[in-house]
Amino acid sequence: MLWTTREQELEVYRFLDGLTAHLRQSRDLRNALLFTLRETREFLDADRAAVAILPPGAAIAEVTLAHPSDGAWDLALLSQFIRHEHPRLPHDLLLAPLRRRARVWGVLALRRDRAPFEKGTGRVLVRIAAGLSEAIERIDRDRMLEVRDRIDRKIMEQLRPKDL
Repeated sequence: MLWTTREQELEVYRFLDGLTAHLRQSRDLRNALLFTLRETREFLDADRAAVAILPPGAAIAEVTLAHPSDGAWDLALLSQFIRHEHPRLPHDLLLAPLRRRARVWGVLALRRDRAPFEKGTGRVLVRIAAGLSEAIERIDRDRMLEVRDRIDRKIMEQLRPKDL
């Protein structure tokens, strides 16, 4: 999407603002990923969208979510992208890195079967992935704090009043 008019650029900013507002309220990682996948696929007019991750120690990436779920993805290509090997991408495919715990954890992928993506669409996808990565970090941090609170409560329950 080459945004030549201010209206088109404004539409992109509105989409990004709405997406990040929704992600700020999200508490579940899977729901955040699925929502972003659906909305991004629709907004960028892609035929298929997927989130793939490279589990620690694995050689090939796994598609964890896809919309629609019936599409086949080049897992070797996605793995190379996650490992920063700079694979040559076909014109009908856009990829953006997803970060988790200060490293590239996965990839947000879009594919269009009918025509290649317009110039500038990749930059928008990278911004979407950056917003999603921030949400992933926040969800992980909130979950960790929740677990720590539960552990602290359990310890406090087991202490005698005079030990406090």
